[in-house]
Amino acid sequence: DIHRAGPLARRNGEEIRRDNRPIRDKMISDRFDPGSAVSPEFTCGVCRASGESAKTVCPVTLGRETVYDLVECGECLTRQLFPLPTDEELGDFYNTGYYGFDWYKHRGWGRTFANWYLPRGSQGTLLDVGCSLGYFLDGVRSVSGWEVVGTEFSSTAVEHANRELGIEVLKGGLADLDFEGRKFDFIRISNVLEHVRDPVELLSACRKIIRE
Repeated sequence: DIHRAGPLARRNGEEIRRDNRPIRDKMISDRFDPGSAVSPEFTCGVCRASGESAKTVCPVTLGRETVYDLVECGECLTRQLFPLPTDEELGDFYNTGYYGFDWYKHRGWGRTFANWYLPRGSQGTLLDVGCSLGYFLDGVRSVSGWEVVGTEFSSTAVEHANRELGIEVLKGGLADLDFEGRKFDFIRISNVLEHVRDPVELLSACRKIIRE
């Protein structure tokens, strides 16, 4: 559990110190009370219920000194961070170091995805929301006749996909982008809904651009 972890970690049998762990431990112990009442300012991002029936589940962190409560809505049982991270905190989390791990695996997953879900010999346009560096899309493209497009918040990731892979990736949130009437045959959202502030807005934006 994150609130029980100490300041030392072990790597290759050697103890290493996590400089920010003691700070987070203290912040968590000072504020966390399992099952405690939730602030009346809480509003569920899915059903819009208030915090009257909500409860705290556990503490979570986006790294460094940011600690949030994971709150479960009493009506729809959706869990979300509270308070929601600011743009600055999200920007700090999705920094350059967040991307680039296991890129070859993402390319392989893209190939597997195309073979499983895109009919052989078919054509269409696939949109990957939150596509990171674009290697998943690169994998899809390599084994199918589908056109691929992505969206991503990180300027670094967008630049890499556009320049290094030649993949069209647009910067920004889906609801804020103007596709000028463009429609997509398949929209992929993987490991994204739990990161956005308004999942209903995101899904509504998808509904507008998915081909009937």
